[in-house]
Amino acid sequence: SFSISEALSFGFRMFVRNIWLILGLSLAGAGIKFGAVVMSGMIIMQSGLSTCLKVEGRTERFENATVYHPATYKNILDCVMNNINPLMLILLICLLAAILSFILLMGWNRIALDLYDRGTSEFSRIFVTFPFFLSYLIAGILYAAIVIGGLILLIIPGIIWALKYGFFDLIIIDTGCGPVAALSKSGHLTYGHKWQLFFFALIGIILIRGSAFTIVGPFIFIYVLFLSRAYIYRTLQGKKEHA
Repeated sequence: SFSISEALSFGFRMFVRNIWLILGLSLAGAGIKFGAVVMSGMIIMQSGLSTCLKVEGRTERFENATVYHPATYKNILDCVMNNINPLMLILLICLLAAILSFILLMGWNRIALDLYDRGTSEFSRIFVTFPFFLSYLIAGILYAAIVIGGLILLIIPGIIWALKYGFFDLIIIDTGCGPVAALSKSGHLTYGHKWQLFFFALIGIILIRGSAFTIVGPFIFIYVLFLSRAYIYRTLQGKKEHA
């Protein structure tokens, strides 16, 4: 078993000790999203796509009511097709931003494990996760499909499977195994601990919701909980190895 209070305590200590690293990573993530929005906006403003987004309809009086007729889909489609190059460039920017954000998330897992293993890490550790990109992506898609499938069935299976396979990300970053193997190892790792994991998730939701009025509270607790997962993962991993 693992201690939820010790996991949260570890996450808070690591957050305080590495606040500048965490802020730097957060700014990097925000910069990626902000840059994509700004560049997309500039392309829209400098192309005919801005016209597509501001097409006006017409208003007519019908008996005692005012009826608004929006622009037809054909007009909007024609406008988009006439500006296909700017649209493709925007899609490319959004795709690149998504990839960079995904790599940053992988790096977060590497740094969280570093903080447990040696108490410190650095921004450059993000880049060591590049070789795991495809495995991480495939495992994420499989995990989402499993959880969504469980939620569609009866909701409860989705929650159980979310807890069961939830450590696939840390396992891939830590061991470099494939997506299916990572999901399988997560199932083995969490066997017998799902109630504790459920209460940990529940406490996390309460902390984030309860601190929302402080504005910065959710920001702090999201990272504390993220770092706490590394503690739980290493604790369960050690217990399985010595079982």
